[in-house]
Amino acid sequence: MLIFSYHPNTGEYLGMANADPSPLEPGEFLIPAYATATAIPPLDEIPQGHKLVFKEGKWEPILDMRGTVRWLSNGQPVRIESLGIPDSGLLLEPPAPTPDQQQQHPPLHNYALIKDGVVLLTFEGYEIVWKVLDGCEVRELERLHGIHVGSKAEGDKYISPHVLAE
Repeated sequence: MLIFSYHPNTGEYLGMANADPSPLEPGEFLIPAYATATAIPPLDEIPQGHKLVFKEGKWEPILDMRGTVRWLSNGQPVRIESLGIPDSGLLLEPPAPTPDQQQQHPPLHNYALIKDGVVLLTFEGYEIVWKVLDGCEVRELERLHGIHVGSKAEGDKYISPHVLAE
């Protein structure tokens, strides 16, 4: 006789095995704790992202979002650690920052450290808080995409070292 094991806390299906015959009652089988003789449905019928759970004497597919992150309305992340549909009060994405939060954390800006027209360093930051090296300038740039260390500045355009080598 086949038996089907499940997790003692979650009820999640763990596997199947053959039941041992009872040594005291011929024709009867032993069913250990956290196992059942109730057969599981075909596993290919379980929707993707669900786990099979033994609940109230029957098997049912339960949504499994464990390991994913949702957010509280205050922006605090919450890691989902149990089977089933998460609390309806959780958000799928972090909420937009409030005006107070925006003042505490202004948006990042893109900067380049330039000496003699050559980009020495590109970085992202809230503000410049250190002294600039002699002969260098820090220039805020709309986008640093395509501007690499070693690029040569010609006015507001930057030429890649690869272009200079040609």
